[in-house]
Amino acid sequence: MQWNKEVIEFIAVELPLELSFELCTECWAQLYISVYLDGVMLFPKLLLLLVVYLTQVICEESPIANDANANFDTNVYEKSSIINGKPDDVIGGGDGSDESKKRNEDDAISSNVYTIPTVTLKSGHKMPLLGLGSDKLEGGTVKLVKEALEMGYRLIDTAKNYEATWTESSEVAIAKGIAASGVPRSEIFLTTKIMPDFFGIKEMRKAVKECLTDLRTDYLDLLLLHHPSCEEDDTDCSATGTLLEGWKNMAAMVNEGMVRDIGVSNVFSQQLKNLSMEGEKPISVLQNWFDPFHQDRRTRAVAAKNGIAYTGYSTLGVVWTDEGVKENPVFIDSTIKQIADRRNCAPSDVVLKWAVTRGVAVIPGSTNSTHLRMNYNSLKVKLTEEDLILMDGLNNKLTHDYGSSGIGGGEL
Repeated sequence: MQWNKEVIEFIAVELPLELSFELCTECWAQLYISVYLDGVMLFPKLLLLLVVYLTQVICEESPIANDANANFDTNVYEKSSIINGKPDDVIGGGDGSDESKKRNEDDAISSNVYTIPTVTLKSGHKMPLLGLGSDKLEGGTVKLVKEALEMGYRLIDTAKNYEATWTESSEVAIAKGIAASGVPRSEIFLTTKIMPDFFGIKEMRKAVKECLTDLRTDYLDLLLLHHPSCEEDDTDCSATGTLLEGWKNMAAMVNEGMVRDIGVSNVFSQQLKNLSMEGEKPISVLQNWFDPFHQDRRTRAVAAKNGIAYTGYSTLGVVWTDEGVKENPVFIDSTIKQIADRRNCAPSDVVLKWAVTRGVAVIPGSTNSTHLRMNYNSLKVKLTEEDLILMDGLNNKLTHDYGSSGIGGGEL
């Protein structure tokens, strides 16, 4: 293409900066033309574009660059040992061979930027290891779900008791966001959760049908029992069955075709063992509190032994601030910050990539669109085995007394 005066003037003056940069990456050798152009605003903008371009060249290895051709760091991902077995094993078995890598490729959900790794659940369906948590999206739920899906997210996590506004549930708002995104339902993995109020068979069937209506779908990819029992200070909760009764009743939801996979949340290792032995249907997913300082190793080990996929919530430390810790320890910890500095990324990127490399699905939420994209791009960060071991060593660095009530779930 001939980059003459008119073309460069149009690109530099008329188009938005992002598009100007995109189009001008081929014409830097002819920037001298700008000297002869009359537009007062042209030369400064071209100069700015040149600075941006040179920064891009210098930092092209930046792990958080939004590069449309970037690939997930499969080398680190495949080689790292994790408590749930190698990610190859979590995804569907593998030994590092070409055949195993092919299975990994088949077990990945494609996006417009890179592929999100998945885990194959008991039903044979695949769950992405990175998704969007909706607990605190509130009034921004519709907008943020739409943006997330457009970015490439394909897992949305919610619960029947989450609210977007005073008058609208999170599930209703999520359905609006999905519709606005234009992404087909078949490409989206929807997780929701029900409280002990709905553990009875009649109550559960009614609740699941309401979830389906609110989410505008005829099936749920994953249904979780949100808590094993009502919390002592939760006056709004009135259990209609025990944890075991609730679990057995969930099997009926699968048999009736309303749910594909079932699981539990906020349980301890012994509860998980009991359910694994007693239930009619196998447990597909366990969702517990998981972050660098609370790695829930004992419960994860039980999950791994029973082939149960593990999802961590509050991976970026929200539990600590919710419980009164003044500053989120995930963002100020010196070890995490040092790794982030070495890898030229944010502490949140390090934590999310470490968690997924260790076989933990993550569902960070954010009301900030920039942070939403950062979280999405976090899996492109390249961590070394030394980095991973340093992150593993943070377990128990902070402690929190959850006693035996089940609040928060899991064990250090």
